[in-house]
Amino acid sequence: MGSRSLDTMSEAGIVIIDGKVVYEKEGGDKSMLIIKRCNLINMADIYEETMDIAIKDGKILEISKDIDLDKYKDAEIIDANNDFVTPGIVEPHCEIGIREQIYRYEGNDSNETTDPILPQLRAIDAINPEDEGIIIARESGVTTVIAGPGDSNLIGGTFAAFKTYGKP
Repeated sequence: MGSRSLDTMSEAGIVIIDGKVVYEKEGGDKSMLIIKRCNLINMADIYEETMDIAIKDGKILEISKDIDLDKYKDAEIIDANNDFVTPGIVEPHCEIGIREQIYRYEGNDSNETTDPILPQLRAIDAINPEDEGIIIARESGVTTVIAGPGDSNLIGGTFAAFKTYGKP
């Protein structure tokens, strides 16, 4: 078992090892990727088994103990060296992009102390797409976040769901 973590975001075409993006296809590039010798946890029926994964156009084509590389001659190959591979993580309640890592206090739009009932607050008005917290989350394997204001208010406003990859 490897001690490093490898997260895949096949929808985005991103592979992350130890918090660093090692493979990223931009602009909808229709490419083929094979991850060899990964310690797979697929959240369904595979738990810590050494497997290979074939991905094409952002979709998983095949998962097996030993993928035949002759079937996928044009594929880019990444040796996971027994690192863990998991699906992207969904963060269901956070303030990423709202309680900004970059600007600290000046950019903190997470809570309003003037009233405990503030349904008019909207995450979409507060999210900074250049917040380094989004990058930190992505590099940790988080692919989707649901962020919103007002965690200390009785009614704190509406949330927004967004992906952690792409251009701001």
